[in-house]
Amino acid sequence: MDTEIQCGIGRFKPNCLQCCATMKIFTVFYSISALMTSTLSVYIASQITTIEKQFGFTSTQSGLLMSCNDIGYLAVTLFVSYFADKVHAPRVLSFSTLLFGAAGIICAIPYFVSPMYSKSVLPKTSNVSDFLSKMMSSGQLCEASSTFDESNSNMSCSSKSDTHTSVGVANDFTPVAMAIIAIGMIIQGIGKSPRQAFITTYIDNNVKKTQTAVYVGSVMAVAIFGPALGFGLGGLFSKIYVTLEDVNISPRDPRWIGAWWIGFITFGIGSILTGLPVMFFPKRFHVKPTKVDTKVVKKKRKTRVIEGTKGTMMNCNSNLKENLFPN
Repeated sequence: MDTEIQCGIGRFKPNCLQCCATMKIFTVFYSISALMTSTLSVYIASQITTIEKQFGFTSTQSGLLMSCNDIGYLAVTLFVSYFADKVHAPRVLSFSTLLFGAAGIICAIPYFVSPMYSKSVLPKTSNVSDFLSKMMSSGQLCEASSTFDESNSNMSCSSKSDTHTSVGVANDFTPVAMAIIAIGMIIQGIGKSPRQAFITTYIDNNVKKTQTAVYVGSVMAVAIFGPALGFGLGGLFSKIYVTLEDVNISPRDPRWIGAWWIGFITFGIGSILTGLPVMFFPKRFHVKPTKVDTKVVKKKRKTRVIEGTKGTMMNCNSNLKENLFPN
């Protein structure tokens, strides 16, 4: 039996997997994988303001991070598209999904390696006077000046508060966090590059031309829910505090930082788990003829039989004439 139409990897091709060697089963598994990757692609857009707040990114730096995905995509898309019909497409698609998931986990690394917040900033005490006195003594609140300058109606603040201007971590970690997230986004773009070209070519080469649009449309119909899922769950994760601790401030507080990293971990692991089964599908499927194809074949056979019969009859007539009416 042709090994290219069997499910499995290498010598591991058990009979129990061969029932999955159909385009319908492949479409189901790959659609779930495409849903995870499309969700991960847009998730950073729902958390970019939270990431800016934690690491002190500027708008320019945030825009650069968002463009890193496209940079990785454009860097390799022309190269990988050339090999779309020359390689084992399911394994390439599986590898790209695994790469996608790994990139999502990489984007969450800055949370685990960044300096943590001082818990004194978010106390759980109900004594407001004690809390304010501690904040004043530590320089985290502005102290009103004892004198008032008539030329300037603003109250002055003590120099102690100059070191507490940001909500997130220290600014010296900003370049490190930006570099890690940028690497993750570039890898994400590289993993995204072969998906569209390979899935279209793979389906088109393994089904009838009249069915290509059905299978490709099914994959896209499932993947289109990715942005909605990414923004929806992103909103839920934003309501959880970044350290997962129980704090006494609400998400509307300017000091609030949502748990942006949970989404990268969740969708990253989800992409890896849904991408693994795809690599077990065969390089090509044994395409069975449809009813339309069967009718066409029968019609062609009938035409050949009729033409052959006509040719035989003509030969018989010519031979008969030669025998009956010799020159």
